[in-house]
Amino acid sequence: MTDDIVSRVLSKGESLIGQKDFSGAKKIYESLLEKADNNTSLIIHEVLAKIGYASKQYDLALQHLDCLIDRFSQNSDYYNGKAVVLDLQGKEEAEYFYQKALSISNTTTDGFFNIGIFANKDKTEDVVCFIKKAVECCNRNNISKELWFSFALSLITRRHYFEAIKYLTVAEELGFQRAELYFCFGLVEIQENRFEDAILHLNKAIEIRPHYITALCERAFLYGNTGNFKEAIADYSLAIKLEDSNVDAWCNRGLVYVKSGKFQEAIEDYNRAIELQNDYILAYLNRAHAYAFLGKYGAASCDIDRALRLAPDNDDIYLSKGIIDANWGRIDDALVDFQNALTLNPSNHLAAKYYCDLLSKI
Repeated sequence: MTDDIVSRVLSKGESLIGQKDFSGAKKIYESLLEKADNNTSLIIHEVLAKIGYASKQYDLALQHLDCLIDRFSQNSDYYNGKAVVLDLQGKEEAEYFYQKALSISNTTTDGFFNIGIFANKDKTEDVVCFIKKAVECCNRNNISKELWFSFALSLITRRHYFEAIKYLTVAEELGFQRAELYFCFGLVEIQENRFEDAILHLNKAIEIRPHYITALCERAFLYGNTGNFKEAIADYSLAIKLEDSNVDAWCNRGLVYVKSGKFQEAIEDYNRAIELQNDYILAYLNRAHAYAFLGKYGAASCDIDRALRLAPDNDDIYLSKGIIDANWGRIDDALVDFQNALTLNPSNHLAAKYYCDLLSKI
């Protein structure tokens, strides 16, 4: 199997995991496992173990952890991971595997599953304290580059971006140069409004893995928000080519087409997004605005009504309805729409602004 095909399949599996479609991801990775070389099969066993853990299919997790332990009998990560899964099942054998992990490594911070358990809790400070304690207990070079990256992921999940950057940097300095690292750099830089730096790191991630769909979509989003519409459309188009069922890519490319003044192309993209997911509220809202730009207010109003049937308490839908009704010349209806938005959410400042502006013109 060529590297290109492997990359495509891995990207598809990664996308399914992101959508929490663990069953679909499991099928993808298991189909690849049969044909994978030794290095790729190692990655797949780890991913399948984590899928089992995340989806509470603990027998699946144990099956692949056992495969990893058979191949790497001196890796404390895998013993520790197995101990955690057994612990979750309430099995006494967990203690043996915890002890086995400790006998191999002089620190308990090596287990990537431990990070997952902490990251899945809502206690932000517990995560941060655990990570800092782990770092304090170990010399920097005694912590694997993979674990530094895991630390950073946990911090990103909890929005501790400044701390996350430090751990990502250490992981890179220690030789961790996978596409995911540079993608995470980009994510943090987006949160810090450092868009040029974010694009550079996303470029690096995509250079390493050309079919990295999530990175392509994130870069496209940045391009679209910084006026680089041609580049944004190219990235979304590649993501769609790699994964035609990616509703967010279809919807977001439609938004870029709207910004480019290509309203009919936008409508066609929204049509596809809705075809894939008929309860996708944002696609209905965006298509309504595209119709309105073309003066097709009746079609726009129908889409707004569909969105309201799906989410009758969504103040942003009433805001959109008000804007479209105002442009349609239905001033009284627009005023009611903005009032409805403010009733649902008194802090909707845009609805308040449009309402006041419209009143002043009567």
